Amino acid sequence: MNKTKGYVSAIADIVLGLLLAIGPWTIFKTCSTAEKIMKCYYSCRAVLIIGIILMVIGLIKLLFKKSQNMITCISSAVIFALTILIPSWAIGGCANPAMACQKVAFPCIYAICVIGAVIQLILAWKYRGCKDE
Repeated sequence: MNKTKGYVSAIADIVLGLLLAIGPWTIFKTCSTAEKIMKCYYSCRAVLIIGIILMVIGLIKLLFKKSQNMITCISSAVIFALTILIPSWAIGGCANPAMACQKVAFPCIYAICVIGAVIQLILAWKYRGCKDE
């Protein structure tokens, strides 16, 4: 059962990190940048970096299966939770609530982060009491 949890944790990091990295640029686009670059552009660039970090963490989890434990899941959950702060507080987005970043991109980023954090916390809960192999 430990192997399955490790794969789920790693694959969740990779897939959701990939969605965070490419989503705001392709699937759930933010506001178009014409002459003026807006705050939402910089928020999405920061989320892109965090998505790449999550993908690397997921690859490390896959390659080094013995490093799977409660701490790796909790660290991924914290990263997902802190990513929510980028568009909501740290950098922000357009002030107009009708803009694409506020209506589409940021809610998708929030949903991905909440799903990722919940998956990782559930797996961390299942890891409690497990001894390292």
